[in-house]
Amino acid sequence: MHGIDLNRIKHFVSGACDDPSDLKQTFALVKCTEINAASETDRMGTIITNNFILTASVLPADDVMCVITYNINGKQPEQTTKSFSIRSYVVESNISPHLTPQLQLLELNTPINFELPGPIPDIILAKTMDLAKRRPKIRESAILHTIRKTGDKYDVVQMEVKFASRKDCEDENPNMHPHVFCITIDGCDGCKDVMPGAALVQKDDEIDGLIGIVSERVACDSSKKLLCANVYEVRKWIQTNVKVGGFWPWLSAGNAKLLNGWLFFSYNLVEISMECDPDKEFPFIQRVHISSEEKL
Repeated sequence: MHGIDLNRIKHFVSGACDDPSDLKQTFALVKCTEINAASETDRMGTIITNNFILTASVLPADDVMCVITYNINGKQPEQTTKSFSIRSYVVESNISPHLTPQLQLLELNTPINFELPGPIPDIILAKTMDLAKRRPKIRESAILHTIRKTGDKYDVVQMEVKFASRKDCEDENPNMHPHVFCITIDGCDGCKDVMPGAALVQKDDEIDGLIGIVSERVACDSSKKLLCANVYEVRKWIQTNVKVGGFWPWLSAGNAKLLNGWLFFSYNLVEISMECDPDKEFPFIQRVHISSEEKL
């Protein structure tokens, strides 16, 4: 699907929910442009590895270029990189995020630079976010991290949110996918104060874990609850994509020509293991083993 009318998408601006984020170095501002429409929209992304950003978007995976800015409002200058490829969960262009979890992984052209050499300790520019190791604790509150824009400046802020009941969420979103849930925010506007791609975090054994990503809607209605993709339930898709990107570094950053052919697996529902000859100067692949993985 191409040529989405981005003028219909409400832009997100600053609001009253402005407590500074405790995890600001794990998030990035993502500015995406659909080439055919030549329109730019903002969203937030979460740093999963040095090569991958997790976000949410109604835009299709192809003919879109994203610029990623991290170390937002840090002590050192902001850093930028660009997307090399975009991998969407299940559907190419997800304009109905209640029917399918709306998630995109941005593979980066240049890896995230996590630190700069300096006096002990080194200067930290960015950090990765851990994926949740357990299901969201729906009876407890969670912290939503998003990006606020004031004038031409951006900052990462956080706010406390609560889970809406499944019934209330389904009343607003018939046929809702089991891996989608809703949240509510007291005193904040879900359209004005929250960017698509905002990250929902809960602590588990004192470790912050990413449990949800706020979806983008073509038309945002502030009277409705915020839809989120359940990161825990789709973690295998995330881990598989990141794992493949990590094991095949020569597929990143435009170096796919080093392979004689392409292997494509629908929705990445496979696990790949490779054996290489350690005595070779270059570790050519000797054998590839593929095993099916249960669909999420």
